[in-house]
Amino acid sequence: MRGSTTDEHDRFVAFNDQLKKLAESEPLKEIDRKSPQSLQVMNFHLIFEFLIEQWINFKLNKGVSLFSGIEKIGFNNKLYIAKNIGLPKEIFKALDTVNRERNSFAHNIFKKTIARAKINEIAELADSIQATGGEFNRLGVYIEGSLFYAKNIECENTLLNLALTALKDKIRNYVFIDIYHETSHPI
Repeated sequence: MRGSTTDEHDRFVAFNDQLKKLAESEPLKEIDRKSPQSLQVMNFHLIFEFLIEQWINFKLNKGVSLFSGIEKIGFNNKLYIAKNIGLPKEIFKALDTVNRERNSFAHNIFKKTIARAKINEIAELADSIQATGGEFNRLGVYIEGSLFYAKNIECENTLLNLALTALKDKIRNYVFIDIYHETSHPI
């Protein structure tokens, strides 16, 4: 069993409080496998940005926002800051891929879907992250009373939802554990 100092414990409790706030107000509550892909990507992107920002805040400033008062610091900049202070390259690659898809939706009004190959790439990137969480092909969803696993699902919206959920769970679990154990180190 790992012991902790009062500062470590306080930091962990404060971060856990942030996760509780996220769970209570999570923008994903209305998002499911039937949601348009653009809506799925935009909402998951918000969660990813929240997790990365909190991770940075707790890694560098005991949970106090480093970005308070800064008018424009985008996701991409936060992602590179996170990478430079020790975010694993697998998480960086996965979030960079999602960010490119998010930007594609945001800046191309005619984009409606993500190619199946890109959805599979997101799923593979999620699986490559060394953190607890479900393996993509073992995730499933009930459709009309029957359980379907990711490897047997044809609908891209459902696959995207499972891939983004797998990624969210892995990143959330990584961030949670790393805040407590401080396992990451700057490059």
